Amino acid sequence: MHKIEKYLGFCKKSNTIIYGFDNIKKEKKQIFFVLLCSSANEKLKTQINHICETRKIKLKVLKDVTIDDILHTNNCKVIALTNENLSKAILESGE
Repeated sequence: MHKIEKYLGFCKKSNTIIYGFDNIKKEKKQIFFVLLCSSANEKLKTQINHICETRKIKLKVLKDVTIDDILHTNNCKVIALTNENLSKAILESGE
């Protein structure tokens, strides 16, 4: 199990994950980190890049594993985290 999987598990338990582009777009809480699946289409990648640049949110694209594999979701291409400490831990893990 990768560190990122453990950290996302903690986020899931603490209810600090926002699932999907539409929910991220309308979220009022501060978002610290966005995780994008490498299998996302170009339109979604462009839209997420724009949101992250506009709101100054860190963005990471998964390479070897999908969000669905980690969180046991169905067809989820992007998530956002509202927990600052877990966001920093994922970024610092280097995965």
